[in-house]
Amino acid sequence: MILNLELIKAGLLPVDIKFTDRQKYYDCFSDYYNSGKPDTLCSLIAGYEEKELERHIGILEGRTGSK
Repeated sequence: MILNLELIKAGLLPVDIKFTDRQKYYDCFSDYYNSGKPDTLCSLIAGYEEKELERHIGILEGRTGSK
């Protein structure tokens, strides 16, 4: 929830971290702890943002269904 609050405050769409990506999400925090760089988490969130934007564009263009 906090992640989505920060995304919305930044003008981005909220994302839903899939249960299947849970371990990847946790690994991002380990990477940050070990390297001090948020690169892997940023990449994961950027991928989710891209999918959400494509979904919203599809809705606006009248497409239905999910990819």
